[in-house]
Amino acid sequence: MKEVKEMKLKSVIFAIIQAALFSILFTLSVTASEVSKIEGDGFTLFYSTVKDRIAANEEAVFKIQVKEDITTIERFRVKEFSTEWDFRTDPTYVQYSGQVLYPDELKEFTLYLKPEPNIKFGQHEVVMETQLENYKTASLPLYVYVEPVKEQKQLYAVDLDIQTEAPAAFDPRQDFAVKFTLTNLNKRDLPKIVFNIQSKLIKETITTSLTSLEKNKVVELKKQFDPKLKPQEDELVITVTVDNEVVKTIRRTISIVDYSDKFSERREEKNGILKITKTIIKNIDGKRYFAWDIALKPGDSSDPIIVTTSYRSFVFFVVLFFAALVFYYLQKSPIIVTKHGVAIEKTEDGITEVKISVSIKNNSNITFDNLTVTDTVPSIASVVQDSGFGPVKPNKILTSKKTGNVLVKWELESLGPGEDKILSYKIKPKLSILGSFDLQAATVRYPSGDKSVRVESNRVTVMG
Repeated sequence: MKEVKEMKLKSVIFAIIQAALFSILFTLSVTASEVSKIEGDGFTLFYSTVKDRIAANEEAVFKIQVKEDITTIERFRVKEFSTEWDFRTDPTYVQYSGQVLYPDELKEFTLYLKPEPNIKFGQHEVVMETQLENYKTASLPLYVYVEPVKEQKQLYAVDLDIQTEAPAAFDPRQDFAVKFTLTNLNKRDLPKIVFNIQSKLIKETITTSLTSLEKNKVVELKKQFDPKLKPQEDELVITVTVDNEVVKTIRRTISIVDYSDKFSERREEKNGILKITKTIIKNIDGKRYFAWDIALKPGDSSDPIIVTTSYRSFVFFVVLFFAALVFYYLQKSPIIVTKHGVAIEKTEDGITEVKISVSIKNNSNITFDNLTVTDTVPSIASVVQDSGFGPVKPNKILTSKKTGNVLVKWELESLGPGEDKILSYKIKPKLSILGSFDLQAATVRYPSGDKSVRVESNRVTVMG
């Protein structure tokens, strides 16, 4: 028991440190480059560019983050690209076997794109098809500019460097501005450079030019909006063409922020322990004023208006929350079992085949040995004896003489720190089932000291 408690305490500390490190790294990644997102069926993708201008023998690089938005364990997969592109991922298992995602979990990987040797030079839109298994696909457009390798590069080819400045958020009462800084890296004059800027709120075109080797030319779009424009998100898609050739596509997400007219007052403050007492003396001119209804007789003056802000209750609830969180981590099992069932074949008469998956995850930093996983199939269905089993086949499939239920059992030699395994199989109802039906919880047993610990999964309702 002492060993288990120490293990749980270490798991809590490790989880807190891991969450803090992830928060810091995610913040740094967001500030280092622009992050865009797309909404998929059951998940959200966040993506940013690391390198999108490459020679024909180089790789483009993108950072991809995927977050599951549903309440079941799923596997995220990347589909094949067009024949003009080869791709790989880091970690490599994302490319070959996919990424297991838990509810609200955020995972990150790096995507590398390499063009085929005979690819056409210039701007390319590379569409990545992604999905959660058994859900709809979502398309992620990535833009890569391909130029000749250094030894083959033409002296007078278009070689244009574009630095873009666009606000991530702006107040609609002020001018909105997008600024481009252009540098011509070759001796060729560029008499017509066209910026086509499109979004829900903006449809504008800017035309400019560059002389040979001209540097740091600034082109700016300024636009005024209705000052009462409601808060919303928008995405700018900026297409840059030279001589009718697309040389770059830029995407920027912008937010229109909520606002209220600002005003000020003169005040005196006294600080206490988690408490601030403010004495409002007088309003100063502004667009709006604080106002109070005060009745005064001739020659009278009012007492100061006292506003007291106390944070004591808030701090108490924060402390209580963290105490409950630590208690929860100390009490919860280091082995987490989650069950998921989905109807994969249906007819007009109802459900005819169901896929069941059981996920076992070790949330601790120690290894557990000799685990027994048992799942129960109701007597109205039978196990499909074919390739429906996942990579780990069950050791036994038994029928209970008392209930008629089928017991599917796996014997796992070990489960390492942070490791998770997905066990899957298929069942067929003996008769088609209209509507929905329930599945019992799966169980895991493992030894801990001189005792046997039993952990149950969630119960599952399969929808027709």
